[in-house]
Amino acid sequence: MNYENIWETFWTKYNDETFPNLVKLYNFSKILPITTVLLECGFSIQNKINTKQPGTLKSTSVDISMEIILSEFTYEDFDFNDAFTFYFDVKDRRIIKNNK
Repeated sequence: MNYENIWETFWTKYNDETFPNLVKLYNFSKILPITTVLLECGFSIQNKINTKQPGTLKSTSVDISMEIILSEFTYEDFDFNDAFTFYFDVKDRRIIKNNK
């Protein structure tokens, strides 16, 4: 008999009004992570992105960088011309002003 079967047997015999705290514990146990590997992987990636100088990156920049690193994205799929155009269209860049 496994964990699920034990709960089903208990549930049919008793209801959630008899043991409300036990029901809460069971529901909570279903969402607990079995391992912390993904969490540790996230911290490792974040530490690679952040530098030792505090405040060098905004939290949104770190979040975006982590999403890029964790994605299945490949360089073959990336269009550098679109990125270049977007980079200079979003904001006036000093490098463009100096060269004009």
